[in-house]
Amino acid sequence: MNRAGGVMAALVANAVAIAVLFALLSAVGPGDRSRSGYVSAIPVYILFGTPLALVVALVAGLPLAHWMEQRRRSRAAHFLVLGIGLGMLPFLLYFAYVAAYELMHVPPGGGTAARWDEGLLSGVPILAMGAWCGAWSALAYWWIAVRPKERRDL
Repeated sequence: MNRAGGVMAALVANAVAIAVLFALLSAVGPGDRSRSGYVSAIPVYILFGTPLALVVALVAGLPLAHWMEQRRRSRAAHFLVLGIGLGMLPFLLYFAYVAAYELMHVPPGGGTAARWDEGLLSGVPILAMGAWCGAWSALAYWWIAVRPKERRDL
């Protein structure tokens, strides 16, 4: 039951992390977007981000969390690093796919350096958002599913 509760807490934390991130961006974000644009994007990102977080949690997060607990790596810092890595993983896979597609379709004569710079720079905020949401989700999972075991062992 602790693991199921941990996964549910991780999904809620993912939605909260998205809302907090976009609220911060609307308060102190760059001026090139309207302030209401960030707030109106929250439901869309939560709608698409939560199923993605569930898939990543079930396919990679739970097996790796179980492996870490067996290896006695059950500190919050270990789960934080795991969450950051798993939060960025879907976006890294997507960018690798796009990069491979671009390499297969290089026009004759080259000219792809400018597009590569733009593509890499546009991916950094998305990777940062994945790391942010993954960190929140991993710490929520740790708080519900792992931390009580540590307290019982003391």
